[in-house]
Amino acid sequence: MTGAGTAISLLGMPDLADADTGFGGPVMVTRTVERYILAGVAGLHIGNQVTTKRCGHLLGKELVDTDTFVARIRAADAARRRLDDDIVLPARTDALQSYGFDEAVARLKAAVAAGADVAFLEGMKNLDEMRLVTRALAPTPCLLTWYLGV
Repeated sequence: MTGAGTAISLLGMPDLADADTGFGGPVMVTRTVERYILAGVAGLHIGNQVTTKRCGHLLGKELVDTDTFVARIRAADAARRRLDDDIVLPARTDALQSYGFDEAVARLKAAVAAGADVAFLEGMKNLDEMRLVTRALAPTPCLLTWYLGV
């Protein structure tokens, strides 16, 4: 978290931080969000990989179940509400490559219902897939990554 604070002070602009998995269960997610808020980030995303995660560009990622993912998002949302902060909370899933489009969208819809502001889908394959996911998740704002060759 000190890296986020340093980046913010040097850049002087809003920062979206990668909070990985929140570094544990709901209690640790709460602490993680609180520390990022105190560091001054504008937003942070929480993902649904297991705690020992792999780079999002790689195959073979292990994901937690949807209930665990949703619990992380609920904890993050509760932490920002408790601190009365307007930090943006994207929920990130890496489910597309392992579980397919429908499961990835279902996980993101559940995360948005739990308090996420933005749906973050990793590993899009093409522009058509990006259009499909933004329609499926409308009116929720989407953050999408697209890697050539994925």
